[in-house]
Amino acid sequence: MPNKYLIQFQMKKNILIVLLLVSLNGFSQNVLKIGEVFDFEIGDEFHYKSFVGTPSGERLKVIEKCYSENKDTVYYKFEVNKYMSSYVSDPEPHLIYSYYSFEQSKSFSHLDSSIFTTFLDCKFYDENDVYCRFDSIISYSTKWCGLEINGYDATVGEFEPSRYIHTCGKGVGDVRVYLQFGSSGGIVDEDKELVYYKKGDQMCGEPDLTSIPLNNNTSKIAKIYPNPTSSLITIKLNEPSTDHFIFEIINIQGKIIHHQEIQGTSCQYDLSGIEKGIYVVKIYISGNILYKKVIKY
Repeated sequence: MPNKYLIQFQMKKNILIVLLLVSLNGFSQNVLKIGEVFDFEIGDEFHYKSFVGTPSGERLKVIEKCYSENKDTVYYKFEVNKYMSSYVSDPEPHLIYSYYSFEQSKSFSHLDSSIFTTFLDCKFYDENDVYCRFDSIISYSTKWCGLEINGYDATVGEFEPSRYIHTCGKGVGDVRVYLQFGSSGGIVDEDKELVYYKKGDQMCGEPDLTSIPLNNNTSKIAKIYPNPTSSLITIKLNEPSTDHFIFEIINIQGKIIHHQEIQGTSCQYDLSGIEKGIYVVKIYISGNILYKKVIKY
């Protein structure tokens, strides 16, 4: 005899799908297709920040793209630059950052299907759940430069329900992924949000410079020390140069907070008047542009 809880679960799932489809018919905007959401080109770039614990984030850049023979599946390869941080108290309270770079492959199939087909197969549909509710279905948002956005805000579980939010944007993939165990203040397992994207000449949001890979040859041309620092940094060219050089201090939101032209081979800059965190020193010299991350604690 079939398990009564499995029967209840299947009935609730079928009812949910019907209600979902009815809701979709009421959208003022079209329901996005999988192929519309994950429609990238080589060079497209996406920055995500996580809002769980100490700062972390990642940058995805499309470096390869191809289709299956029947054009129903698209394959991408991404260059991934990821960072994580941890809190330390010595010598003064500050964050230590770790950086990772690797390549990642992803594929997306059934490109002509509704994006909600993907959502309906998400992980909270299993035989242990006899209760699932879509609180709302999000059809449109102007947050990302007027992009069309589809997604859901769902509550799962009967006694201590968990909350799932998943939204996708046309041409930009995931916009928000949120998972909280126990929606009334439980543990947040994941909270990731798109903060910047670049598609061709179109850009939106604030780039997260912490996730951008910086030049490895900076140290061959100039030294920047001490790093980390609580106040002064020194910028010194390794070789004498008749050219002047320019340096900028940029915060992780991409805003230039200092710009200076230097005649000579070295200079100092006092960081004591700015907030603690990660900054990027950008150096222009002899047609080269160099970057270096500096931690102010």
